[in-house]
Amino acid sequence: MKRFIEMLAIVLIAASAHAACGGGGYSSAQPQASAPAPVTATRYESPNSAPRTTANFDTSFFHRISGRLNLNYQQSTQIISMENEIRRELANGKQFDPKKEFETRLSRILSSQQFRNYQSLKS
Repeated sequence: MKRFIEMLAIVLIAASAHAACGGGGYSSAQPQASAPAPVTATRYESPNSAPRTTANFDTSFFHRISGRLNLNYQQSTQIISMENEIRRELANGKQFDPKKEFETRLSRILSSQQFRNYQSLKS
């Protein structure tokens, strides 16, 4: 009898765990289709402001060749921070040439040999 009660307890615990984990329970034969919620987007700009974009700031070329520049960890993190800062400044409406700014700041991060290598790979 004691063995029977132990087995019954184990079966009940297993069934309870199965139900708690999403097993069992009622499910309809056909799932009900739900319509997607309508999506609306509204863009607010002040009438005097120029469109703010970072589309003209593309660093994909640099990232393709960066493996050949032998960057150390500190340089890599500084370059990522610098790119994010330039994008932030553009998004805030600062007027400047992002490509020129990127190269100016990059020259301060890279060694002179690395920067010469970058320039030769760029041309």
